[in-house]
Amino acid sequence: MLFIFRPIMFFAIWLMIVIGMYIGSIEIKSYPQWIFTFDLKTLIFFIGISMISGASLIKNQIDDLDIDNFNKKIFVLNNSYIKNISSKCYKISIVVGVLLLALTNIYNLIIGILIFLFWDLIYNHEKFGWKKRPLLGPFCNLIVGFLFIISGWIYTHTNESYFFISKSIIKSNFFISIIPYLLSYLSVVLLTDIPDVKGDKKYNKITFVIKYSKLVTVLISLVLVILAFFIGFYLNDPLATTSTICSIPFFIYALIRCQKKDILRAIRYPIFILNFFTLTIYPILFIICGIVFYLSKYYYWHRFELHYPTFLVEND
Repeated sequence: MLFIFRPIMFFAIWLMIVIGMYIGSIEIKSYPQWIFTFDLKTLIFFIGISMISGASLIKNQIDDLDIDNFNKKIFVLNNSYIKNISSKCYKISIVVGVLLLALTNIYNLIIGILIFLFWDLIYNHEKFGWKKRPLLGPFCNLIVGFLFIISGWIYTHTNESYFFISKSIIKSNFFISIIPYLLSYLSVVLLTDIPDVKGDKKYNKITFVIKYSKLVTVLISLVLVILAFFIGFYLNDPLATTSTICSIPFFIYALIRCQKKDILRAIRYPIFILNFFTLTIYPILFIICGIVFYLSKYYYWHRFELHYPTFLVEND
């Protein structure tokens, strides 16, 4: 049942959280490296955020069953029994996630609730349905990306207490320092809808790429990641500049050819690149991601005979 949470998505979720921890640590120690500190409270924090995020991902899969089936993306939720189990796991995950975050501090709990409100109710619920709107969908994902980053920042600045929080958290330099990462995050978010265009059109889900075309979407993503590089360079942020300059060629190539395989590379490789460079700051994250990666490969191959996840992008 682990894979109904779409653990591959946590490569981006955990990454954004540790980016917030990294930015928060810069004020304590300039350009921190090789942080191996990992205690029970940190574990509870990450599991709590993961449970709430996982619940939202389950809800998204349940709501998009028809679209994913049409796009040949549905694998785990492929029968009524699994769907019933998923609905139960969705409810349990919310409760467990909230309780775990409540054990850390009040601020993490508030952030977790906000992630649930935006990524579950506002994004998925029919009353709001932001995922079906070309501008509000990416905007909602951007807000959630911001919440992931700020959760890491807050965790770094709570000083092991439940209510106290450092005054430095409200300084404007925090909001400036996260801009390169939010732009990089948004550049990938915009591309993720491109492989699903056929199913989205059939079921009247008007995403950004359907509204403004594939070419415009890739062009905007390229512009965003270039801006992220220059802003990171201006801020003298080595992690932001190194990861974005290594990612830019994939966006350029995707713009020139606009083929599905190029789009997939522009989605997968930048996430891996930023994770790879984050290794020098939080090595434990890299170990956990490696375990999830190979467990997922084992699961998808032995259940579906599918090589996934993979960095290899097959020809069309």
